Amino acid sequence: MTQAVCALCGAMKFGAYVSCAACGQRPKTELDAIYSLVLTDHYFSMNDLTLISESMLTGGPRPSLPQHQEEMFRPQARQYLEMFGPLLSSSELDEEKDH
Repeated sequence: MTQAVCALCGAMKFGAYVSCAACGQRPKTELDAIYSLVLTDHYFSMNDLTLISESMLTGGPRPSLPQHQEEMFRPQARQYLEMFGPLLSSSELDEEKDH
């Protein structure tokens, strides 16, 4: 399975779009989905992912991509959102059930 960095909190996790065990969140926006895909071992070495994770976990910002690179990943993020609908955390799903 894919090794990834949570684009929201920086913790290491398995899978780009799965909920993060550390923060319980999944990407909610197209931009979060883009970075969730990018911050994986498909595009970074494990050493680089570890460094990114450590930086984010100690308060560093999520790395950013130039706009043209974000655009390259946008179709994949949109496809995922179209196939699976809004990406919600388990707590958000619980809130929706309560209403």
